[in-house]
Amino acid sequence: MEQFLKHLADNFAINPELLKDFKILKFGDELFIMSKEAAIFKELKPMQRGIRMAKVFKHSSKLSTSSIQLFGKFAKKNIIQLDYDEALRFAQGFELVLRSQPSEIVEGLVIVKYCEFALGIGNYKEGKLKSRVPRSQVLRT
Repeated sequence: MEQFLKHLADNFAINPELLKDFKILKFGDELFIMSKEAAIFKELKPMQRGIRMAKVFKHSSKLSTSSIQLFGKFAKKNIIQLDYDEALRFAQGFELVLRSQPSEIVEGLVIVKYCEFALGIGNYKEGKLKSRVPRSQVLRT
């Protein structure tokens, strides 16, 4: 868990203290965030406790869209701000060629926002932003 919190701090400048009132548990290769009360609930065997926070890989992790929408507003770096048309296309799952390339962004996974709302996670490389919004959550128009 410490490695994951360090990842949030290093890559997005999300203060780990924001999560101190929550419990983060690992089930297989996924991390779930929940209230501390939900973590000790023993009466039923739920299929899932809490919200999926991330999928953990050997050398990295990928934040879920839900966790970005909840905690992305606290990020202070590796954020790409989109205008309305770009945000709509991103939410539809398309890859975008950005008009202006942010100089302070590190290539890789970034938090994507429209106004102050965190839309989800994207993969930024060479001026292109690929939407990582899951197919089940893409906006269909």
